[in-house]
Amino acid sequence: MSVVIGGKTFHNDTTVIDLYNRGLTILPVEIGNLVNLQYLSLSHNQLTSFQVEIGNLVNLQHLNLSHNQLTSLPVEIGNLVNLQYLSLSHNQLPSMPVEIGNLVNLQSLILVNNKLTSLPVEIQNLVNLKELYLNCNRLAGLSVEILNIIKALYIDDTSYQINNISYDTQFLIFNHLNNNLENLPLTLKTLYLHKSINLTKHTIKLPFSCIIERY
Repeated sequence: MSVVIGGKTFHNDTTVIDLYNRGLTILPVEIGNLVNLQYLSLSHNQLTSFQVEIGNLVNLQHLNLSHNQLTSLPVEIGNLVNLQYLSLSHNQLPSMPVEIGNLVNLQSLILVNNKLTSLPVEIQNLVNLKELYLNCNRLAGLSVEILNIIKALYIDDTSYQINNISYDTQFLIFNHLNNNLENLPLTLKTLYLHKSINLTKHTIKLPFSCIIERY
C-alpha cells in the first residue's frame, strides 16, 4: 500500500522520509502503514497535531517534528521504543505525555522553545539519554530523578531553583544564568558558558577539575 504525503508517494518499504517545509497541516492516517520507517523529518511545517497511528512506526529511530504548531502529542508516541533522536523544538507544547518514559533507547531529546512548565518524572526511565535541551521554556525546576540520568543538560533563560545537580551529569551548557545553582557534580567535566556570563555575580561552587569553556 502506498501513502501520499506532501505530494510525494511512499511505499511500505520506505525507510527514510524528509518533508521539510512542505506546508503540511495534517498527516494521513495511512502514515501508520509505513512500518519500515527509520527516519522521519517533518520539520518547518504547520502541523497542529499528530496522528495516533504514529505508534505503529516501531522501527523509527529518528523523528524530527521541530518548527510546527503542535499543542499535544498522542500517548502512542510511547510505542516508538527504538527511537534514538526526538526533536520537538519550536512548537506549542505545554506538557509531555508520561509515555515518553517508554522511549528507553532515546539518546537526544530536544524540547527547545515550547511552553513546558514541568516534565513528567517518567523521563527518569530514559536510561540511555545523553542530551536534553530545554532552552526557552517555562520550567520552574527539574527533579533530581530526571537530573540523575542526564549526561548533558542544555538550559537557557533559566530561573530554576536547583541546588544539587546529578552526580552523573558531565556537561552543563548555559546561554543565560539567573538562578540559585550552588553545588555542581564532582563528575562535571565541562561547564559551557556564554561569553557574556560573569561568574563573579553567582555563588556557584565548581568542582576542582571542572573546565570552563566560553562560546
